[in-house]
Amino acid sequence: MRSSTFVVRKAPEWKASANAIEDDEEYSRLGTEIWEFEVAEGKDQEFKDALLNSGSILEFAPIATERD
Repeated sequence: MRSSTFVVRKAPEWKASANAIEDDEEYSRLGTEIWEFEVAEGKDQEFKDALLNSGSILEFAPIATERD
């Protein structure tokens, strides 16, 4: 990874329930953060693998750049 930029933090859609087990099972109750990363040339797959193995990334997508 060459650089990272914090973009936005979104608050949770719902407030916590009285049942802690439900809270653990309902990821939609969590707030989300959006980040942009610049990945070093040739390291795309290594970066994707790290995201998938992190256990905390819900979604990711490449962003087109001027050089793409």
